[in-house]
Amino acid sequence: MAHKLIEQTLVVPATTKTTTSLPLTFLDLHFAGPVYVKRLFFYPFAYSTNHFCKTTLPSLKKSLSLTLQHFFPLAGNLISPPPPQKPFILYTEEDSVAFTIIESSADFNHLSTKQPLKNLKETNHLVPTLTNKNKFDDNNIENDTFILPLLALQVTVFPDHGLCIGITYCHVMDDRSCDHFMKSWSFIHQRGDVVELKSLPCFDREVLRDPRGLEDVFLRDYFVMRKSWKHRLIAESQSKEEHQDFVKAIIVFGKEEIERMKKICAESMEEK
Repeated sequence: MAHKLIEQTLVVPATTKTTTSLPLTFLDLHFAGPVYVKRLFFYPFAYSTNHFCKTTLPSLKKSLSLTLQHFFPLAGNLISPPPPQKPFILYTEEDSVAFTIIESSADFNHLSTKQPLKNLKETNHLVPTLTNKNKFDDNNIENDTFILPLLALQVTVFPDHGLCIGITYCHVMDDRSCDHFMKSWSFIHQRGDVVELKSLPCFDREVLRDPRGLEDVFLRDYFVMRKSWKHRLIAESQSKEEHQDFVKAIIVFGKEEIERMKKICAESMEEK
């Protein structure tokens, strides 16, 4: 299974934003750190790589840039200063999102099937990687400031068969926010021009209240977990292979399963 790099580029938000610091909510603290989610989206595409690069790729870049002007914090980084300072998201005018184009000779129908793959390493080349920007103090881990990128995107072309859009994102962006971002990108790409989104992301931290003071509890856990990050990031940067002690699985939720879960959740809420 061969694959080759077609292009690596950086995409910036269409409208330049000034430097912005965005605090995390208390619910984000548990996922603040090198905790990344990886998702793959498969689409049929019965054209060559050359056709993709000449027709589809320019519009993908343009629409991504237009989408990022609404989701501009995703082009920034999660900053984790030494304790007792709190983590926050920082966006500057120089920030961007890594966007990679790959051509793969793998079997598109096999990888995009709903049936479990025999070897999940077959999908490794479809997932974008995030560059580690950290320089560590070997003498005192408490003095280290972690700089963690929030988002990377990759399009893998299976000539004459299909496309796969891979996204790797820091878990301070939850799955619902990821869905919002991807749907917004798709909507803008379909329209092909500057459009106003009906549903814009909200960055107002005052919306989410913390009457029980849970932030202090979550911060204590966050500072404990933070002590393990340095070893983890160094180990990951030195290893070219995926960690084999992690469990991977493909789980398919059909419409019936989703409706059943909704019913269970609704019944659980009624009991309370």
